[in-house]
Amino acid sequence: MPKLVARSPHQDHRFLAKTAQTDGATVGTPTTPDKTDAPGKGARAKRTASVADAREPAPSLNPRTAGLAPASAGEAAARNPGAPAGTTARLALRGWQAPPFACHIEGNKAIGPAGEVYASTFRLGLFNPGATAIQTFVEQHPELLGALSPSLVAVAKAVSPNEGCLDAINTWDNSFLSVGCFQWTAGTDDSAGELPAVVAALERDNPEAFARLFGQYGLGVSGVDFAEAVPRGFFTYNGELVDNAAKKEGILRTPEMAYLFWKAAQDPAFQSTEVTCAARRVFAFLDGAVAGPAPHTVRNYVTSEYGVAQLLDEHVNRPGHVLETLAAAVAGMAAGPSSPDPAVWSTLDEGRLLEQYLALRAATNMTDSTARAQRIAQAADAGVVSRERGSFVT
Repeated sequence: MPKLVARSPHQDHRFLAKTAQTDGATVGTPTTPDKTDAPGKGARAKRTASVADAREPAPSLNPRTAGLAPASAGEAAARNPGAPAGTTARLALRGWQAPPFACHIEGNKAIGPAGEVYASTFRLGLFNPGATAIQTFVEQHPELLGALSPSLVAVAKAVSPNEGCLDAINTWDNSFLSVGCFQWTAGTDDSAGELPAVVAALERDNPEAFARLFGQYGLGVSGVDFAEAVPRGFFTYNGELVDNAAKKEGILRTPEMAYLFWKAAQDPAFQSTEVTCAARRVFAFLDGAVAGPAPHTVRNYVTSEYGVAQLLDEHVNRPGHVLETLAAAVAGMAAGPSSPDPAVWSTLDEGRLLEQYLALRAATNMTDSTARAQRIAQAADAGVVSRERGSFVT
């Protein structure tokens, strides 16, 4: 089997992973998640033809300094003499080349090629809740978010405590690999996932960072269509499409892939892509038509940062429910004192709508809806987002 070598950024060897949602989970505590990118009715679940979530600073991803240089199995074993050959053997049985660096498990800890502990074992794989919140990143790197309005950043900050840190990872559940503040996943079984779209956004907007963090190790992405409201796609590994459960299990649910994404998720370039993707998710529903007596869209009814944050929270957890839940809340307003025309609403009127909306949302199968809503309310109380009607500006 030929040795894996570093790839040129101009070669089409791109890789993408998608993270799993840990809905309502306390940060750092693994729970059975509901996938935000699990395909619903009308969602594209299968492959497409077009190709396209403060710690000490992490060691450099430079392969010469981080121990990630392409290596043979013998070289990898020499770097980690106690490392089992499980990943290499598992991939070899399927005819796939192992990653160009080796990690191993000691007790319940995953050990990286430089000897660092980067995750803990749990169920089928590994997890690390991460340590860098969106708030921390925004304070440290405001220059990297110039394309986002302050309202978009604020909304992402308010929702992120319900999901995770920018450098959170897990490989233990049925989506094989999950990463980031919104725990984007690689997708279940043969389904496309949202994480590939996040990595594809990095490749589109910052090709140098993509090549440095992913491309040179043979990781790529395929099938991402940014015209979709919620883009999804697949990984590729050394040019092979990773599009079914066997491939995802053998390639993605490995200590090495978890390590690669853990390192990448501590890089400011990838973190800025995460924040941008998280914030811009609001455009997947803002112009959606809300069923009712008059033709209005979501952005006609909900114009506060606080309200948009609550809607985004449901969209991350149950994307297919947002319009239906909001429409039911609008219908419930008919007997109240508010005008049926949202153009004349005050902050008080929108507050009544959001009370109805959150009560209805709590009655759905959204995981931990009430606690999630309360955390966003606390963010509003702390001044992270505003409850004032008209405060959300794109």
